[in-house]
Amino acid sequence: MLLRTAHPVALGFSNRDLFVADQDSNQVWTIGDYAGDATPMLFADERAGLSTPVGLRLSVSGRSLLIASAGSRSVDSLEISTRASLGHLDLDFAPSRMEGVGSGALAFLNSGSGGEPLYLLNAGDALAVYFVPAGSEE
Repeated sequence: MLLRTAHPVALGFSNRDLFVADQDSNQVWTIGDYAGDATPMLFADERAGLSTPVGLRLSVSGRSLLIASAGSRSVDSLEISTRASLGHLDLDFAPSRMEGVGSGALAFLNSGSGGEPLYLLNAGDALAVYFVPAGSEE
């Protein structure tokens, strides 16, 4: 066993590394060279602003890891090699996931169910969130 987490909620993969978000501990772990000499290391935690992480996604460039946090209502972009913050986006809602749309920079941040708008993250060079209003039955 390489890593024990209480409530793993998301995985992210780079070329050789695996990222795991644990919601209960507010941590993201990286397992370096997961297919070889796997080495787990703490990647980010509450000190980096994580609060109830719900989703992970690698940037299109592969240079950064995006982390959606429901507790802090935010999305953070951390450089993988240095763990330095590359961007922070405050949200007006608590994201419930981060699920990629195709192979581009877009990702869903919620399900859009129950009449709520659907929120889309553009994880390009400048982080931005767009919403698709909920339709009416008329």
